[in-house]
Amino acid sequence: MVCEYYNVPIIENVSITLCEKTKMPIGTFTCTKCEFSYTRRGPDQNKADKFQRTRVKSYGSLWERKLQEFSKSGIGLRELSRRMGADPNTIKRSLNNEEDGLEIEHTDNFVTQDQQSWLSMQRECPQMSIKQLRDANKALYMRLYRSDREWLKANSPKSLKRHPL
Repeated sequence: MVCEYYNVPIIENVSITLCEKTKMPIGTFTCTKCEFSYTRRGPDQNKADKFQRTRVKSYGSLWERKLQEFSKSGIGLRELSRRMGADPNTIKRSLNNEEDGLEIEHTDNFVTQDQQSWLSMQRECPQMSIKQLRDANKALYMRLYRSDREWLKANSPKSLKRHPL
């Protein structure tokens, strides 16, 4: 693991709240050494529960630095994932600066790479419907749908009106 204090009971910064749905306690734990922050639902059923986590809120600055160091050394994604203690998709997002809600500034003249890819797909396959384009690249479609639905609607093939025979 990244922090030398991993699974060592040194965390003193704890915040306890109640889950609105279940009324069960939820603890938010933050390490002062590496800034790793996570939540855990309780109460603990046994001693092993002490080090379980429900959700990672932030991996912390030490984790981010180590990720950059390891990624520059040419380690493969799976090994990087194992060393960092995170899912490969989390590693990818972090390396692409998508983690922690970082947003790209949008201006009227700025066309994102995803938008360019969407337009390029349509130029390459002008006969494809929006459903066929979506099926061809679901991840691209979903990113555009979530980030700029109006742009996606305006820059997609129009649905054809069906006439009864």
